[in-house]
Amino acid sequence: MRIAAIDIGTNSIHMIVVQIRPDFSFEVIDREKEMVRLGAGGLDGRALTPEAMHAALQVLSKFRRLAESHRVDDVIAVATSAVREAENGGEFLKTVTSQTGIRPRVISGTEEARLIHSAAVYGVSVPRDVAVVIDIGGGSVEVTRGAGAAIELGRSFKLGVIRLTERFVKADPLEPRDERKLARHIHSEIGKYLQQINRAGFDRVIGTSGTILSLGAVAAAAEGRTPGAPLRNRRVPAKQIRRVRQELVSLDLDKRLRVPGLEPRRADLAVGGAILLDELLRGLGADEITLCDLSLREGLVLDYIARHRKEIAQADRYPDVRRRSVYELAERCNYWPQHAQQVARLSIALFDQTRAIHGLTDREREWLEFAAILHDVGVHISYESHHKHSCYLIRNGDLRGFEPEEIETIALVARYHRQATPKRRHEGFSALPRRARRVVRTLAAILRLAENLDRSHAQTITGLELHDRGGDDLLQVRTSGDAELELWAATRHAGPFERLAGKPLRIEVSGNVYAEHPHATPRVPGQAVRRRGDRRLRQDDAAGTAGEVAERRRAPRLRHRMELVRPREGGDQDRQEEDFADRLLYKIVPPLKAGMIVLADRYAYTAFARDATRGVDRQWVRELYSFAVRPDLTLYFRVPIDVSVDRLMARRVKLKFYEAGMDLGWSANPVESFRLFQGKVLDEYDQLVQEFGLEVVDAKGSITEQQRYVRTLVTQHVKMSRVEMVDDEPV
Repeated sequence: MRIAAIDIGTNSIHMIVVQIRPDFSFEVIDREKEMVRLGAGGLDGRALTPEAMHAALQVLSKFRRLAESHRVDDVIAVATSAVREAENGGEFLKTVTSQTGIRPRVISGTEEARLIHSAAVYGVSVPRDVAVVIDIGGGSVEVTRGAGAAIELGRSFKLGVIRLTERFVKADPLEPRDERKLARHIHSEIGKYLQQINRAGFDRVIGTSGTILSLGAVAAAAEGRTPGAPLRNRRVPAKQIRRVRQELVSLDLDKRLRVPGLEPRRADLAVGGAILLDELLRGLGADEITLCDLSLREGLVLDYIARHRKEIAQADRYPDVRRRSVYELAERCNYWPQHAQQVARLSIALFDQTRAIHGLTDREREWLEFAAILHDVGVHISYESHHKHSCYLIRNGDLRGFEPEEIETIALVARYHRQATPKRRHEGFSALPRRARRVVRTLAAILRLAENLDRSHAQTITGLELHDRGGDDLLQVRTSGDAELELWAATRHAGPFERLAGKPLRIEVSGNVYAEHPHATPRVPGQAVRRRGDRRLRQDDAAGTAGEVAERRRAPRLRHRMELVRPREGGDQDRQEEDFADRLLYKIVPPLKAGMIVLADRYAYTAFARDATRGVDRQWVRELYSFAVRPDLTLYFRVPIDVSVDRLMARRVKLKFYEAGMDLGWSANPVESFRLFQGKVLDEYDQLVQEFGLEVVDAKGSITEQQRYVRTLVTQHVKMSRVEMVDDEPV
């Protein structure tokens, strides 16, 4: 992973480009700096000058282009004292963002000190030493004390070299009187703090920043060392810094420009910097200072690494910034990786096998893959309407490397993986050009089918092949286990894919076509038939009503021990009622696994009673619902049929059609039909009492009486459950 770190300082603007290694170390691959004197005239609440801001913008634009040439994954930028104090600092930052695309943030002096300290101890490698770190900037000086990277004391003082030079260096050479004034000012501002550090003790002093390195270079040159030699870890005695101070104070600017080791661009600020460093070392009582060429920008890199370890690991895994940003968004939203990868694999397989139909390119193929990875991220907000939440998160998820049109397409494809299909009246979709709408429809149809081919999130589909048989398409799937839920869901939601192909879709596994699966056996004479994506039920005889009811309530066998990642709500709805299997799998079992008490209405017993009353084989219904978790306590609120009728008619104008059993044709009178139908339902419930141990509650009494009785039952049951849990604990 590559990043660029930019330090917008009072005196200079620095940038480093680094390659972060998989072990979270880093290597500087490029380094640039420009002295723009941004803080000149803008300190102490004054405004940054137009000339300084223009120069800074020019430099930042150049740095941005340089960073892009290195193909960095991220650019981090901070602004320090000059921008922090200037009255127009906020306006300057807005201009930087609008003109360069760089988004600098202003950091406090304390934060600046922390970052510099971490860089200094990293560069000098003092894991156990208690170090004092000094950084002299243009507007401020930061002095910290800490063991390793842990700071115990850290403060920032308005003692930068530009600030001190503008205020105290009036003559050239500096007059002794002004030198004394400057020294007294330094002591008045920071003297007590230096004494506090001195009393606490330390092992070494580390100096960073251009000013200190430049003074260190002068000291090294005075000893006859080669100019330009590396300065990191070089120890400079405090007495040499004092001699450098004395020399520079005695020279005018022209002579200072010829001092060996002194950077010419710092010659006008060197006097103030030398006095400041000497006074700091004297205040600390330090004998020497260790030079370090790492500073704020390296501290930014270290801080970035500490906060983005997961993303850095992703960068090593996914070198492509587009793919990496997709997975970063997915992980931020706590996605389901196994399900997302399975849906992506199935989507790509379907895309590749339908190229002759849709004629799309590898570019759209990649969009489909990314939409598949992100299609469920909206669950991070809420399962309700999570397809819409996914669309929002993708649009606003800071996906890098994508054009806006690509992000919109991916977002809409994910949005249409469930519920409604794309329509011109939908916001976002209607704004797309015609070809883009066709792409969204095509990819969404494929994604919807792939999503339902992993409906259980169990990855049971191991492969698929699509065959054009002329009148219809045959999708043959290979499985690693029970894939009935996938087959049922895919058949149920194949409509958009069928419209894409222009013909019906039949799904086959191990030689069994789903429409002829054993759970749709001739015991119930109803057959599911698809015509261009719409569900139709043909009734073969007079008993077909029972078949329709069974078909509507039909749920596949589920392995309830399958891993459930988190609670989810029910499945895709293309009818009014919610499928019991979805309700069990996504609403009931997850909170049970979390140790909660779940209250459920209209459980499997409702189907046992009503479907048997409608003529469906009792044993077949019980086998069909055998996946259901056996409740610990089932309450049967029993009320005589006459009382039931009276209560309903007191609250309603008329009875509901199916509730009264009118579809069975037993009576043309709704009330009489209700008595006949619900009476038989009660008979079925009475049989369930013995078979399943239902607890009967007399519902003729008042609500208060029923509540009191139910509370007693539940309290007793919960207490018994707790006793059993204690007894089961290991000794």
